[in-house]
Amino acid sequence: MNDSKISVRYAKALFGLASEQGKVEEVSASIATIRQTMETVPAFKAMLINPVIDTEAKRKLLDKIFVNTIDKMTRSFLDLLIKNKREEFLLTACLNFQNLYRESKGVKWATLTSAAPMPADAVNELKTMIEQKFKSKAEITLKVDPLLIGGFMLQVDDQLLDAGLSVKLKKLRQALVK
Repeated sequence: MNDSKISVRYAKALFGLASEQGKVEEVSASIATIRQTMETVPAFKAMLINPVIDTEAKRKLLDKIFVNTIDKMTRSFLDLLIKNKREEFLLTACLNFQNLYRESKGVKWATLTSAAPMPADAVNELKTMIEQKFKSKAEITLKVDPLLIGGFMLQVDDQLLDAGLSVKLKKLRQALVK
């Protein structure tokens, strides 16, 4: 089965259950905590997907790591993933859950990648443009990629605006070769 299908199914199941029980906000906060931990602590993700570490040891470790920081429903979700040996899909399931949450709140999620850190006023201006174009709130994730040389790339849902210098230089090179 496709990785994305697996993580989407788990995310939808968790979102559906959280919606039914009126705990979407709590679960969303817990999912954000888990995602942040996975993205900032490489050893955590490595431990989680390590097949040598048995299920019970992983559960105990997760209980220690997330004591008082995640809700009961999300803890049960983690237990289910571990029990079904689907730990490797946790990060993408978290991302899919957050996308479902944003959709339910009418929030657009954008990723702004630039060659150097962007000034706050430029980011705010782009955020305002996104909100006006899509007529909804927007959240922007900032990334820095020196390979862009200059400029930026802005992705909102499946739309991409590539204003990076590296792309413009490639196009110029291709035009000169012709």
